[in-house]
Amino acid sequence: MNEPFHTRRRAHHLVGLALAAASLASLLLSAKTLGYARDEGFYFVAARSYQRWFDVLFQEPGRAVTKPTIDRYWSYNSEHPAVMKTLFGFSNRIFTKKLGWLSPSTSFRLPGMLTAALCVYLIYLWGATVFGARAGFFAAAAFALLPRPFYHAHLACFDMPMTAFWLLVTYLYWRSLASWRLGLAAGVAFGFALGVKLNAAFMPLVLGFHYACLVAHRCLNRTGAGAPWPKPWAFLFGLVVAPPIFIGHWPWLWHDTLARLKEYVGFHSTHSHYNTAWFGENIIGAPTPLALPTVMTLLTIPTVVIALTLAGSLLRLRHHLPRFVERRLADACPPRGPVSTNGLDLLLLLTLVFPIALISLPDIPKFGGTKHWMPAFPAMAILAGAAASRLSDLAASLFSRFPAKAVGAFTVAFLLLAPLQQTITSHPFGLCSYVPLVGGAPGAASLGMTRQFWGYTTAGVLPWLNEHVPRGGTVFFHDTVAPSVEMFREEGALRRDIRSTDVRRSSFALLHHELHMIRNEAWIWNDYGTIVPAHVLTYQGVPIVSVYERPSGDGRPRPEMRGDE
Repeated sequence: MNEPFHTRRRAHHLVGLALAAASLASLLLSAKTLGYARDEGFYFVAARSYQRWFDVLFQEPGRAVTKPTIDRYWSYNSEHPAVMKTLFGFSNRIFTKKLGWLSPSTSFRLPGMLTAALCVYLIYLWGATVFGARAGFFAAAAFALLPRPFYHAHLACFDMPMTAFWLLVTYLYWRSLASWRLGLAAGVAFGFALGVKLNAAFMPLVLGFHYACLVAHRCLNRTGAGAPWPKPWAFLFGLVVAPPIFIGHWPWLWHDTLARLKEYVGFHSTHSHYNTAWFGENIIGAPTPLALPTVMTLLTIPTVVIALTLAGSLLRLRHHLPRFVERRLADACPPRGPVSTNGLDLLLLLTLVFPIALISLPDIPKFGGTKHWMPAFPAMAILAGAAASRLSDLAASLFSRFPAKAVGAFTVAFLLLAPLQQTITSHPFGLCSYVPLVGGAPGAASLGMTRQFWGYTTAGVLPWLNEHVPRGGTVFFHDTVAPSVEMFREEGALRRDIRSTDVRRSSFALLHHELHMIRNEAWIWNDYGTIVPAHVLTYQGVPIVSVYERPSGDGRPRPEMRGDE
């Protein structure tokens, strides 16, 4: 009797793994053209430093755990936990140094890519389990084809891993409401989530509110007498196993633990407000615009996914309307889809809304495009998948002369065309991607929105530099940090004889076009005595990076310049 269910679940796992493998392959194949983000440069250094500590640990365990040794190798980039940086380092050790399968940068990036593949797997599994295989397929594919998350999925950074762990903990929590084993798994996953980024500390608020609503509903709903109570296993195991995992994974916390925990939380509670462009205004410092995360989501997520998310939300809302209202709606359009099990609809709504609402608060720094609320996107994709599945059913009923499965598959594929096109055409300029509804990158530039950040687009001008910079020439790399420039050299993308320096000592200068970088361009103009770049990298006709060349024979004195971070 249970065999069809288990067979179906096994099939869901297999399809999910296949989609995850396809996602991973696409990331590996497209990584070569993607430049290194400024944060990646710091994490390359940290990962290598941590690996040197493991070398000491393997040879002299007693010395490795002493405070001087730990501080020597783990103090760098101690403002962030160490789960991903440790994985970056071991991946580089195994796949580059030992096996020689991957380039250094790709091996550092592989763990982040694997978390993106985990997202695709979990989205399919959850969506297919509750809304059907077609919904799960659309949800997983739509998430994999979101242009900006696709960019972040390549990186040796924490934003995609945080999205994956947020999704993993949420899914396991939902399953743990009826299973202590999955409650233990949720607690373990939460411990590692804390080791990815501080954002994980907000998960108990979301899940705790959801659980309180379930308990209140169970108490007030008399018709539910005899139904099982939702189990709090995830919270109990989270309290027991998560703190040891968090402390244990991070040697920097093994000495002066309380003081360093205070330092860690204090760093993020007083985080700097970096620059971001907002309709022609340079936003830095509180209060920040409440609408920024919502508007940026609408401007960067493919419009078809936004529309399907809204439709999916409304379809799920119908299951929670008063019965007399639902009966009237059913006359016009019969409801489809499962009822909300263990508060499924509320959980998806909370997971979608909370990350965006949190960043919307006026005192919260707003920078980095959409990466800080990416944990909302899996729930968005699942709700969009529910709507896409329903739409494919409607299409099959309209075109009943054709096989229903073929019509359904065609409908889902058609709905994925826009995300696919936007992702393919935006790579490797993912942070420049805006939806066609606002005119793409040119329309967003005209509106005065953020064009890019992190200095990763330097990769696009390296061929020009290699060809035009004389041997031993000097270049000002602007927003690309030194470790990222060194990785370009290490992998042969930049000639090793080309030296990095400041504007005054440089013969060539890069300018990454961002609103707050106008003063840097003015400094280059004044120092070089020209306003005409020698080379301009564009995306959809929008200037992204300009390269200036100092006129030959320029012997003017060069005034002091301050670098801009």
